[in-house]
Amino acid sequence: MICIKNKAGFKMERFFKMKNYSMNLKIYFLFGAGMLMLLLAAGALPAYTAPAPYVAEKIFNFGTILEGTEVPHDFILENHGNSTLKVLKVKSNCACAVASFTEEIPPGSKGKVSVVFDSRGSGGINVEHKIRVETDCPDNSEIDLAITGHVDPVLIIKPEVVILSGMEGEVLETEILITHDKRHPVKVLSAESKRGFISALLTAENGSDQNSYRVQVASLKMEKGKFQDYLSLQTDSSLYPVKQVRVRIEIK
Repeated sequence: MICIKNKAGFKMERFFKMKNYSMNLKIYFLFGAGMLMLLLAAGALPAYTAPAPYVAEKIFNFGTILEGTEVPHDFILENHGNSTLKVLKVKSNCACAVASFTEEIPPGSKGKVSVVFDSRGSGGINVEHKIRVETDCPDNSEIDLAITGHVDPVLIIKPEVVILSGMEGEVLETEILITHDKRHPVKVLSAESKRGFISALLTAENGSDQNSYRVQVASLKMEKGKFQDYLSLQTDSSLYPVKQVRVRIEIK
């Protein structure tokens, strides 16, 4: 017997096949999702883990200090990730010494980066010194921190740079005024040329409630040209036993 299907029969058979196929896909998907959940719950498959470093205070402002003061500070480094954070290296520029840092920080814990800012040589300026923290976090391997503030100078010298400028044959001279911060009294004992291009005459001022000095500076160079020397001030300060003032000579 020969069975001949009409078009309607083919369509109905195709419909039931597609419906069965769709139901099988749903069953497979539900079965796979259930197995995955069971494996994760049982700990058979590892979850993705990574450290996540976080610093709430990246810039520390110490305000205004007197030159020579050392400023210690601890930057708090948190690990917001779900694996141990490793601090590989901490480096700074020359004004900040890195005292210590926490090398490994477990998930949910805190560590610290301890630094000390030495203000010697920074008198009279606003400072901003950078500290870089390198970690093993792939998404945040470098963290930049900073220490900022203003440093008052111990010796107050006006002008800070001496310029002797004029024509050949002229007498080139000027005067420097020196005082000190009242928080750190300083006596200037002598004033001398470092390279022998200038003469210096030191005179102490009277009638002041703090030490005050004048230094008469004159060029010993007579020929045309540009020269540089330093006025070396000897003091009784253990902080700054010697202070140098730059002197520029320009003769046309």
